[in-house]
Amino acid sequence: MTITLHWDTNGKHLFTGDFYFFMFDCTTAPPGNPMANPAVWFYPLIYEDNPTITTWTGWTAVEIDPQHRYMLQVKGGGQYDSQIANRIAAHAPRTPLFGDDLIPLDARTNCFTSQPKIAIPR
Repeated sequence: MTITLHWDTNGKHLFTGDFYFFMFDCTTAPPGNPMANPAVWFYPLIYEDNPTITTWTGWTAVEIDPQHRYMLQVKGGGQYDSQIANRIAAHAPRTPLFGDDLIPLDARTNCFTSQPKIAIPR
C-alpha cells in the first residue's frame, strides 16, 4: 500500500511542528479498540529548528496483509506565525509571544481494507 503524507500551514511560517502518522491492525486488535496493540507502522515528522517550509508532501510504501483491516491515525501540533507583518517572529522559534499554537490534531480513519483518504479540516 502507498500512503501519502501531507501537512500545510496555509502559507504561514512554521516555527515548530510535530506530525505523527500511525497505522494499526484492526484484525489483530481487541474488538472495538484498534489502537490497543502497538502500531504496525509509524512515521514521525519533527520540525524543531524554525524551518523555512510551509507545506510538505511525501509518499511511503507500507507492506500490509490483504486479509487484514487497518486504521490510520495522524496526530500533531506545533507553532506557526499568525502575525505576518511581524517579521522578527521568523527569528524567534518556540516563542509564544510571536506565534500561535497549531490546533492539535488527531484524525483517524475507520478500519479499512483498501486505501483510505483522511481529510483534515483546516
